Amino acid sequence: MQPDRSLQVAVLTSSVQLAERAGAALRQQLSASVTALPGPVDDLGGRIAGAGVVIVDLRDFEQGSVEALRMLVPEAAVLVLTPRGSSAPGGADGVVELDQATSADQWLLADAVRNALSHQRTRAEADRFRALATGLLEATGHASAVTDASGRVVAGNRQWTQGAGLDLLTPAAETASTALDATEGLGRVLAGEIDRFELDYPAGGGWCRLLATPLSGSPGALLSRIDLAAGTRTSGSSPLDDALTGLPNRRLLHDRLSQALADAGQSGRSVAVALFDLDQFKQVNAAWGHAAGDELLRRVAQRLDQLVARTDTLSRFADDEFVAVRPAVGSAEEAQQWAAQLCTAFDEPFPLEAAAAVTMTACVGLYVAEPTDSVDTVLQGLDVAVRAAGNDGRGRTRVYTEELGRRVASLLRTENELREGIAAGEFALHYQPVIDLRRRKVVGVEALLRWDHPDGIRMPDTFIPIAEDSGLIVSLGGWVVEEACRQTTAWTAAGLSLEMAVNLSARQVAHPDTITTIAAALLEAGLDPQRLLVEVTESAVVEDAEAAQQALAHLSALGVRIAIDDFGTGYSSLLYLKRYPIQALKVDRVFVSGMGISDDDDAIVASVVSLARAVGAVCIAEGVETEAQHRTLLTLGCHYAQGYLFGRPVPAAEVPALVEACNQRLQLPVPHQSAARARRQLKVSAEIVRRIEQLHGDGASLHTIAAALNKEHVPTDHGGRWVSATVARVIAADRATG
Repeated sequence: MQPDRSLQVAVLTSSVQLAERAGAALRQQLSASVTALPGPVDDLGGRIAGAGVVIVDLRDFEQGSVEALRMLVPEAAVLVLTPRGSSAPGGADGVVELDQATSADQWLLADAVRNALSHQRTRAEADRFRALATGLLEATGHASAVTDASGRVVAGNRQWTQGAGLDLLTPAAETASTALDATEGLGRVLAGEIDRFELDYPAGGGWCRLLATPLSGSPGALLSRIDLAAGTRTSGSSPLDDALTGLPNRRLLHDRLSQALADAGQSGRSVAVALFDLDQFKQVNAAWGHAAGDELLRRVAQRLDQLVARTDTLSRFADDEFVAVRPAVGSAEEAQQWAAQLCTAFDEPFPLEAAAAVTMTACVGLYVAEPTDSVDTVLQGLDVAVRAAGNDGRGRTRVYTEELGRRVASLLRTENELREGIAAGEFALHYQPVIDLRRRKVVGVEALLRWDHPDGIRMPDTFIPIAEDSGLIVSLGGWVVEEACRQTTAWTAAGLSLEMAVNLSARQVAHPDTITTIAAALLEAGLDPQRLLVEVTESAVVEDAEAAQQALAHLSALGVRIAIDDFGTGYSSLLYLKRYPIQALKVDRVFVSGMGISDDDDAIVASVVSLARAVGAVCIAEGVETEAQHRTLLTLGCHYAQGYLFGRPVPAAEVPALVEACNQRLQLPVPHQSAARARRQLKVSAEIVRRIEQLHGDGASLHTIAAALNKEHVPTDHGGRWVSATVARVIAADRATG
């Protein structure tokens, strides 16, 4: 930044030489007015009152002088000159070493003044913002506070700080479980899982309500504490009722569930408990606002309340979660029938003022509790069951079992290990060569993630799905892109020019930060975007079509090439081949491995090669393991291939040697079997071979040749109708003899 030309600078030093050099530099670079004022700070008085910058030479002034100067000129930026190697005092807006400040480089001191002014103005702006925030909190009329991203309360008005200070719950809650509930709820708000959390709790002989909502535009949350005993409670409501829906709240649910378990112990029956977690509730808030979300919650509560029996309990458990309790059931089947009946609440759309109607589904976790179960055990089991239901998809129901509990616990352990592994840098990339079949050389590699777990190397299929579900794939995938781009540039500098392919998961495609991450990785590595191929699966493209279309369009605008991975295993649609900027189709290994064994697989591979050409893309075959597969792909005109035949994935250090060895092997003639042997295996007569040669020589496609043979009824005993893949094998066998 460039200071104002009327800037006043006071240099507090006894060194005439330093004062002269500093003055000359600042006058020339900043057009500043410079005054040298040697002497103790307490003698300066009003002489520095108008200074915008005060430069202190610590050879003449004690470190405590910085704070004293702050008192004298609170609006000024304070820059400290220190001997080389000495520690900088606290409170300074900038530090410059003396031997550098007195050198002939006059830019150094001027830049330090600019930076000090910028720091001081930022600090002043932050002070003004804090003062404004405090004033706004005071104006709320009730106890209010602000937390940082970690949940620590950093500011509160007078009503909040009265009593126990800046604690989350003040006055102090009467039970430790209430404090845990508050901490858990706040954590969910900060994590973005919910948009509002409220909790009624006993305190000081009365009741308080804690509200938590996320701050807009910055990390942290706004907390409000309302004294229900002071008359702010809605008339007719109970501190054990949810304020929004009027249903029993979490605390009352705990009491009623405890009583139901006790009663079941006397009757010998079970207790059915169902947790309803609304699917994609946050999208309602995002589309129509929080008022519409609140209205939807009230309508869901009304529907469910109409379906529960008088002896049942329906509670609002959390922001978009409801729990129903049936005190006595005779069997697990009866409990499942009861839960299915409650699910009919979601059969019809919910009318809202902001929208004509909203179709809503819910994942359901069901727990059939025995009298020996505790309330905490039941609630924990419900969390496990509803999490498993959510993994199955929308509107699903799962019943808790011990096996399900062990499986989910294992997934949670893996998730925690993933977090620790990412922090510890336990992940590495291995690279598999990609071959240009026509040029017979290695032209690129695919980056494949490996986890160097303390118990041994783990492959992606053991942890990528968990990383997807937990959201860790975003940070992990970002690291993959950054490392792959960096490594590509490093190989280029060493004389090895390769293209790089990386995989993007469905979660990454939909995440708003992915494009920024890729752009930053390319810029940081200095890599040409055309050398990066991003592979996305068909499911990622169709799961959220709108988000995928935007993401792929942005990637294409960057210059990055895009491939559809595992093509043919999912939703293979010509529509997205037309709609999206796709440059490559990757044939899944399951079809490549079946070539020469299954006519269906032969036909599929041939069709994908033809389809790629038709849409102006290239075809990449993965999982190539045999020379027979290699020969067939060459005959079909497939562009690229990768697989164990050419090379297994190896660490970056081994890639140059692998590429050299692979290139040497590719220059050798492709091994082949004799034409006679190939024909015998196919059981094709010489007459058919001649007809195929004729049609092929005339430029007919494989599909056209197959159709002609079927139409002409050429005598054959090869075992069935002609398909393009069988034609390709005949041509390959015929070419093998030259």
